[in-house]
Amino acid sequence: MLGHFGMSVNDAIREYRLILKAIHQQPDSVGWSQDERSREFEAALKAFVVSKTSPSDENYPLIKPKDENPRCKVFVTAMHALNLQHPILLRTYRSRIDADPPQCTLVEAVRATTANTDLFTPVTFGPPHRQISYVSPACHGFNNPIDQVRQEAKSALSGRAISCIISLGCGHPGPIQIEDVKEDAARAVVQVGMDSVRAAEQTYRRLAGIRNLYFRFDVPYGLERTVLKLNPTFNEIQAHITAYVGQDQTSDQINSAVKQLVERPASIKASELDALLPVEATATVWVKKCPLPNPNFTGRRTELHHMHTYFSSTIGSSARTYVLYGLGGSGKTQLLLQFVLECQNQSPQMFDVIFFVDASLETMLETSSRHP
Repeated sequence: MLGHFGMSVNDAIREYRLILKAIHQQPDSVGWSQDERSREFEAALKAFVVSKTSPSDENYPLIKPKDENPRCKVFVTAMHALNLQHPILLRTYRSRIDADPPQCTLVEAVRATTANTDLFTPVTFGPPHRQISYVSPACHGFNNPIDQVRQEAKSALSGRAISCIISLGCGHPGPIQIEDVKEDAARAVVQVGMDSVRAAEQTYRRLAGIRNLYFRFDVPYGLERTVLKLNPTFNEIQAHITAYVGQDQTSDQINSAVKQLVERPASIKASELDALLPVEATATVWVKKCPLPNPNFTGRRTELHHMHTYFSSTIGSSARTYVLYGLGGSGKTQLLLQFVLECQNQSPQMFDVIFFVDASLETMLETSSRHP
């Protein structure tokens, strides 16, 4: 919507809401099968494409024959349904590293990149003699295509400089446990979030040495329970995003990113992206069985600031110990859970490993110690 049709952000949000309503908010949509949901989704996509093309064409091609070099280059990722080894790129432009790109319509490309098999059926397209079925790479460890962006920048922008890379997340999954989520589709949503965060953390470590090159925006908490509804209201999503954007740190990052986009300083040459030595990401172990803080948690910013400052200090090399004490029911556990949640959503991570030990009973303490 933004890149291919040049729509404004507000117009894109409005159209997206219409498509979302068509597949999630119909009176009988709860009981839809994958086939039914896929048909409704495809019909909504075609209606959108027809409204934006002249002459109207629901089979509008992803690559227009006479448009060799569109102003805004866009690609989406998909995977062969029978070969899930690596994602392929469906481009709106011609690439010198892909002389024979998949021939598909714009609608087919969107279906391919969103064909999460827990929600939608695979989509098949291509010449009659070699049609291929495609699925979304999201639940196969390739939800965040940042590596494909770097590789494509080297090819499509060879010899040019890059000002910045901006990554938009779909909401941090927080400490949700996959085994605790019953619905297959909800499990898929959580896994997508986890894969995306891991890729973002690794990229941050690779590019952290270059100031104002890589920006990652991802609502850190609130959405982890909202997305599990699979059909959240727009107001729910908007409330969490507004709270995130209103934070001072986020606001500063947005201002820096906008400045890079407007002034376009040369941060690095496209050909030098892979020359940056990759640093192996040390993934933080997700808190096992650690509940979220109470959704009504508020305040305690002085204590939280003190804890963050204490553990992030580089003075001395000895292990740091911090004891929370007080009367029963005074909020010690909730304060700690909030601190853990904030630490998990930091980039880079403050801790390599986080253990949650239940000491309410001796037997629980022993069990938690053996299996943190």
